[in-house]
Amino acid sequence: MPQKATASQHCALFSEARLLAPGSRWLFSNQYGTQPIGADAAIKPVARSSEALRLDDFKAHDLRRTAASHMAMLEVSPHPISLNSNHASARKGTAMSTVHIRYSYNREKREAMEKWGRKHQGLVVGK
Repeated sequence: MPQKATASQHCALFSEARLLAPGSRWLFSNQYGTQPIGADAAIKPVARSSEALRLDDFKAHDLRRTAASHMAMLEVSPHPISLNSNHASARKGTAMSTVHIRYSYNREKREAMEKWGRKHQGLVVGK
């Protein structure tokens, strides 16, 4: 099983991101460093490359669906998957969940993202 990323590894990634955005007040800025990245920042490059990548009818939601599907295959419960996917139904929930449950599910969301991160890292490095 791959090792869990350490705090120093996370700090190194953020330090590298800072080097890629010199002079910007945002860690993840637009290409000019004048604004934070937009909601479609991850989609634009894929959309521009969709023909070369042989992606027919690519939609932004495909990335969300892929991550959610893999998290489910990794035995993550549906609720943290929905919260990480930023689904309105997961945020709004029911009267019971919105009024009575004040728990953030941050631990479960983080664990889900860590599982997906390890899986994704294995896909990227070919393991």
